[in-house]
Amino acid sequence: MKNKILKTPLTILFALSFALAASACVSLHTHDYDEWVTINPPTCTEQGLKVRICKVDGTHNEMEYIPPLGHDWQWVETTPPDDWIGGEETKTCSRCGEADGTRPGASALATQGLFFTSINDDTAYSVSLGTAMAKNIIIPATHQDKPVTVIGGDAFSGFENLESITIPASVTRINDWAFSFCTNLKSVTFAEDSRLESIGGAFLECTSLESITIPASVKFIYGYTFSGCTNLTSVIFAGGSKLETVGDGVFAECISLKSIIIPAGVSTIGNCSFRNCFSLKSVIFAEGSLLEIIGGDAFVDCVGLESIIIPAGVTRIGGNMSYSFYDYTSNNGWPSYCGAFRNCASLVNVYYGGADSAAWEKISIMETDNEPLINATLYYYSETPAYDNHWRFVDGVPTIWLYDK
Repeated sequence: MKNKILKTPLTILFALSFALAASACVSLHTHDYDEWVTINPPTCTEQGLKVRICKVDGTHNEMEYIPPLGHDWQWVETTPPDDWIGGEETKTCSRCGEADGTRPGASALATQGLFFTSINDDTAYSVSLGTAMAKNIIIPATHQDKPVTVIGGDAFSGFENLESITIPASVTRINDWAFSFCTNLKSVTFAEDSRLESIGGAFLECTSLESITIPASVKFIYGYTFSGCTNLTSVIFAGGSKLETVGDGVFAECISLKSIIIPAGVSTIGNCSFRNCFSLKSVIFAEGSLLEIIGGDAFVDCVGLESIIIPAGVTRIGGNMSYSFYDYTSNNGWPSYCGAFRNCASLVNVYYGGADSAAWEKISIMETDNEPLINATLYYYSETPAYDNHWRFVDGVPTIWLYDK
């Protein structure tokens, strides 16, 4: 690189003084120079300039260029790791702050000992327990720079040490029985930007689980996902839920569950979905519900159920039980075809989303074991005041139209 002369006025002045003094005093005395003074400091990439002045006559000067300093590269943490994603470091000059590339930083705060299996043509990983023994398990979003997208079937099944699980946004599927029989599991946390789409029978018999919030991205909850979660009292579907299907027996034997609001996009409630939910008092299908089918024995033995919404689009209540996960057929004493509300002795109010009895009568209602539904007081939907057995939503809650007193 050619040396550059920084042409500032001060630099030019010193240069002229140097030239004049050199010719004027070369024969008069020996120069006695003062200390070097830097007039233009060098940078990482450009040279600087320094000068010293003769102490004898004060007019003679010498100048020298100062070489560029060069970059002082250091790796600096620019993104710290979180529970799921590792950090990032940037190659940065400590002098000028210039950046020159990045590299992975500290690892995610994930649990050690988890086992990862390559899937999808070696583009992603599924995760399982491996040798991990921690009570509070954090699953990383990546492993060896590839996303962790699946929690494998039976991945943590029967691991009684487990008390909490933290699931990253990268996971799109939780396979069958992934956390089944984790009897001490109390907390399930999904990342706020979760991309989870489906849950298999993942939390079967997690008897210590008390509450869960299902991410909005979930479309399918398959058979017996929360069956036997006897302490489950709260199930919340995140706003904007994309849920379409509640499979067979999903909430069966959730004996502490008192109420639930089913997202509007759900079209099917599977067989035995809420079987033996003894404490269940209220089932609300969100306004604008697309529900079409309520499966056989969906609410069997929900002895505390007092009210339910039947959306206008429902075409069948009760049906063929032979497609249930468990083989409830006539071969073992259960009928092949049955209603949905058997033994729901407390059912008093049915809020139908249709406008009148003509619409109600078009629904295929299994007469067997649907007596509680048939005998309950039936209210029809009306957005405008209508005082003869009609209702509307008020803040998402079914409310009967009443005469003003």
